Amino acid sequence: MYFKTDLFSRWFPRIISVIFALGLWYYIQRMKQTERVLRVRLAVKNRPSFLVPVNKIPETVKIKISGLNRKLLVVDKRQIRAIIDMSTAVKGQNFFKIHIIHKGFMEGVKVSSFSKNIKVKLDFLREKMIPIRPRILNNPAVGFEIKQYRIDPKTLLIEGPFSVIKNIKVLYTFPVNISGIRNSMRRDVYLDIEGLNIKLRNKTQITLFIRIEKSEVNKDFREFALIPVSIIGIPKLFKLENKTNLFTSVRISGSKKNLKTINPLIIGPFIDLSKVKEKGKYRFKILTKPLKNIDIIKINPEYFDLIIK
Repeated sequence: MYFKTDLFSRWFPRIISVIFALGLWYYIQRMKQTERVLRVRLAVKNRPSFLVPVNKIPETVKIKISGLNRKLLVVDKRQIRAIIDMSTAVKGQNFFKIHIIHKGFMEGVKVSSFSKNIKVKLDFLREKMIPIRPRILNNPAVGFEIKQYRIDPKTLLIEGPFSVIKNIKVLYTFPVNISGIRNSMRRDVYLDIEGLNIKLRNKTQITLFIRIEKSEVNKDFREFALIPVSIIGIPKLFKLENKTNLFTSVRISGSKKNLKTINPLIIGPFIDLSKVKEKGKYRFKILTKPLKNIDIIKINPEYFDLIIK
């Protein structure tokens, strides 16, 4: 009995001290001043109908909330809204103040935005009818060739900032790979307009028709050396570090009549950099334009290593 009493008298104060220390730590943590960083959606009001952004307006903004930790723990970011008012918008560069609106917050909680303004360049809205071109990759199976291809519709009405629209002469579809096919095909395709800051005036399904037939029996071969390779679609923010003249050799097949009169520059090998999103070293495949009644048999070299910086 004496042993139990002695054990209780020794450990009870210690247990009480630990509980008190944990309670004090919890209280201090809840009463401590702290900060949280959140991303909230950005809304635009009073957007002018005759002006459109040249640069993309961010969908979210980063904000900071500060106050007692116990109060910040219950903050719901859905209660916070970020708004810019474009009622004073003019053509050219604009700076719109970010207004932070919140409701239902406890007293002592402060909300602020990391950026005070949003920079938006505006231009007049314009429309333009643009021709559509398919981007066809590779060739049908050996012994077959493209006899004809057709895209429907041939043109589409687009809208966007005048400074962007005026430089667009043609729009291309996403690549269609016909490697090894033996039969004619009909396929729904989509425009590759990512990053162009334009919209289609009317949503229309684009259809590509490709007629494939057996090649003529009396085909011949011809080889061209040192055809210049062009580079297209270099993003504005990047440039080539090793920008030198690129050449390749191309072996083609077709009727003797067509091969005799063909200009090697019509083959037009090219490298498309439009999909590059960041700096680095890339290996790009050489592409060629579709040629009527001419098959590309071999390209050498078929790839080039380029450094984007």
